[in-house]
Amino acid sequence: MSDEALKSALKDFKRSAEITRDVRFQANLRLAGRQRGSSYIVSLLSLYVIALSLIPNILKLEQSQNQILLACSVVLSVFVIFTSLLDGSQNFYHQGELLHQCARKIATINYELKNIDVEGSVDNARVRLEELQKNYQSALDECPINHDNVDFYREIVHKPHLFPREYPWSWQFPHKTWYRFKTFLFVNSWWFGHLLAGAVITYIVYRYVFLGAALITAGASS
Repeated sequence: MSDEALKSALKDFKRSAEITRDVRFQANLRLAGRQRGSSYIVSLLSLYVIALSLIPNILKLEQSQNQILLACSVVLSVFVIFTSLLDGSQNFYHQGELLHQCARKIATINYELKNIDVEGSVDNARVRLEELQKNYQSALDECPINHDNVDFYREIVHKPHLFPREYPWSWQFPHKTWYRFKTFLFVNSWWFGHLLAGAVITYIVYRYVFLGAALITAGASS
């Protein structure tokens, strides 16, 4: 391997190691946030179910309105059960820890890459590069899971100089905006269904329970 070929291989490997390190650190943070977010969602939905069950003790309702509250409670309970089962089966915290450990190993490799002296012995530098490449592949093989594309998109946004092909224009703002949008969509899409269910149930309870109870109270008083 010539001196120029060695420098090119070292540069490419540094880039790959840096990207993989950052992406897997990002994946750890994302999965930890997902675990916390799921706990908050389950807690809020559970409180919502409790609040719905207390409404008949506060307002005078008809049988149909009680049935509406029961149906709403069942729907919310399904979301609570589904989210809890998904968190238990996926174990996001454990996945994040595995990716974090892998990222730390790759960070060590990336640091050692910077200490390779390509200006000295070419043979020694080549042997050291091959050794670090084996360590890099071993670190990837030891991690049973992989990061998601959304973690890669975050890296594209944060370090555009590592992705010249993703930024064909000199003006980077449109590309960054597009990748930020994709990142937000993929990271937060899991709770969109919960938000929609909560909004629809809130409307139904307000429209058919609270307003209906108000009409009943007004009719009784008149």
